[in-house]
Amino acid sequence: MDARFVRAIRAELRDRRGTVLGALTLAGLLAVGAPVALALTGALAVFGLRLVLAVVPAVRRSPRRTDEWSVRAEIAVRSLRELSRRAKPGPVAERCRSIADGASETLGQLAELAAHDATVGALLTDLERVPLAEERGALERELRTATSLDRADLARSLATVDRQAAVRDQLIAGRRSLQRRMRTVAIGLEGLVAQLAQILALTGGIGSADDRVAELEGELEALRAGLDETEAYGRLTIASLARPQEEVRT
Repeated sequence: MDARFVRAIRAELRDRRGTVLGALTLAGLLAVGAPVALALTGALAVFGLRLVLAVVPAVRRSPRRTDEWSVRAEIAVRSLRELSRRAKPGPVAERCRSIADGASETLGQLAELAAHDATVGALLTDLERVPLAEERGALERELRTATSLDRADLARSLATVDRQAAVRDQLIAGRRSLQRRMRTVAIGLEGLVAQLAQILALTGGIGSADDRVAELEGELEALRAGLDETEAYGRLTIASLARPQEEVRT
């Protein structure tokens, strides 16, 4: 079963509004003298409709952009492999193979980033179901009229809501940075394909081709360095988000 389908069902069951609507329908039908079987059927229909309305949009949602960048990167790497095989034997062909090998290694890094993006996306889905702004407003209103005995508990609840909001904002910012990096790498690999194809077509793999292909190796290394930075940033972000959660538990 599709993971998005399962997550949508679990989220709707936690929401409980469908259950409440079903229960109210059951009570209303029984109150007007409807047969029990009819009342149960009506309640289940209302609950089922609510569940379908929540699940269908999640299942129909378009694929993640990170999937698109990964696919485009894979196509670019295959093209680089093909170009390296067509290059005439010699130093230029060796450099072309080196570029293709290095580009292949980026696919593993991109796959890790895509998995990280999926994890963060699932966390955000859960966090965004909680109306933090509404909760904060309600707590602030209670705090204005609370007794001295209740103020400490309300203040702690407010602090917890603020930490949740901070975690959500950090996750959103980190995810955007990750997706931008993946886009940069995919488009960069496509650029390498175009440039390498042009060099081989115009020079035949001889003469000045060696120096120009060496420049492409430098561009690839810059892309890989950017991926390394993004992976490191992701690890630091997760570590920094773990600390507030530990503080909440203590």
